Amino acid sequence: MYEWIALIEGLLLLLIPWFIIFWYAFPSIPLYVKILVYFELTFGFLVLVILPLDIYESNANENLQVKKFTSIWWPLSYWIISFCGWLLNPFVSTYSWSGYFKVKDKVRHAIWRNLIYYAILAGILIIGLLGIYFLFSKKGVKITLFSLII
Repeated sequence: MYEWIALIEGLLLLLIPWFIIFWYAFPSIPLYVKILVYFELTFGFLVLVILPLDIYESNANENLQVKKFTSIWWPLSYWIISFCGWLLNPFVSTYSWSGYFKVKDKVRHAIWRNLIYYAILAGILIIGLLGIYFLFSKKGVKITLFSLII
């Protein structure tokens, strides 16, 4: 019986993102953007499949198949979603909106714009960490820059 539930979950995991893209995507959206969104939605919905298995694993003592599945797919889905959200999506978005005609120029423009964005983000983060450090150091609290990063 549990195999049927897993099969249905797997089919829904593959079909629901496809249905969302088919139903809501504007027809002029390029195919590579639709594939990227399908990939990201599938891994996003994978979390909904893994979470009950993880809860079951924490309650069960010796189920090695579930333990093996969740130990592989939790970190994989986390890092894929993080990679897509922080690097791939901004790059593809900037690439798509670039006004250049050659692929090489579009890629160069997308990389340059994202480097500027992440440099500004890193600068704000460093200024914020230094502000917190100096705020607490004047109050007599022993704090190191390493503890701020962690």
